[in-house]
Amino acid sequence: PAELERLESLLVGPGGGPLDPVHEAVEFTDGCRGGLWMVEVYFPVQFHAMRHVLCRDDAEFVQSLARSHSVTRQGGKSGAGFSVSHDARVLLKHINKHELEIFRSFGPQFFRHYAHVLFRGRVSLLTEIYGIYRLTYRPPHGKPTKYTVMAMRNILYGAPCSA
Repeated sequence: PAELERLESLLVGPGGGPLDPVHEAVEFTDGCRGGLWMVEVYFPVQFHAMRHVLCRDDAEFVQSLARSHSVTRQGGKSGAGFSVSHDARVLLKHINKHELEIFRSFGPQFFRHYAHVLFRGRVSLLTEIYGIYRLTYRPPHGKPTKYTVMAMRNILYGAPCSA
């Protein structure tokens, strides 16, 4: 019970107060090509708490993300690109700057909602989001590549195939 209370407080903020949409950045070099990677993690504390409940541990989540491939989705108005992890558990939606800012503004309400889902038995139609990341690759020569992804549960994982 104490661990669950601690995780819930991470989602809703101390005393139920406002959350800061702080993000953290990590940089590392690509040993093969010599380029520089930067990964920015949005709402790191809150998403870590959600992954702890939903995915059991971060190692399993990271292993899912170790390899992914692009997929073609039918429908949708945004025209966003999608990738799926090699084990098909995680769907990565490429989001634009506007979508990122919208989530940053309503993120605290999202985490409050999900705290009620995870710890108080509320039912939700929202998919489980595991994290939001901005990835930047700066090659030794050339223009940097940037993209932002939302990692979420693939609701089709384990579903029977249709003919």
